[in-house]
Amino acid sequence: MKIAKKTLIIILTASSFANAAQIQKQFISTEEARRWATSADAGEQKKFTGFVMGIHDAFNQLFFCTKSSVSAQEVEEVSRRFLVERSDLDHKSGADVVRQALKEAYACGKR
Repeated sequence: MKIAKKTLIIILTASSFANAAQIQKQFISTEEARRWATSADAGEQKKFTGFVMGIHDAFNQLFFCTKSSVSAQEVEEVSRRFLVERSDLDHKSGADVVRQALKEAYACGKR
């Protein structure tokens, strides 16, 4: 009975680690976002544009506040520059790093 219990605990523990790794794979890494940002390939550039603008549209007015005069190209360039300059943030997801870039560039005023 004790062996079966230990075996079950080991299997469940291993399974939870596998699930955590699988969940992490669903996120875009900072390295992947940086690769898209610096690629000469049009398809990779489009991925970067969609990624950044999706984050912008989801979090504008929550974590950062861009004015209507700010263009999509400006948002992209701020994100691109930040990704290239901040390799110390590679442990975070690409979305977290882009959100941080936009928060630093377009801080919201007092609410």
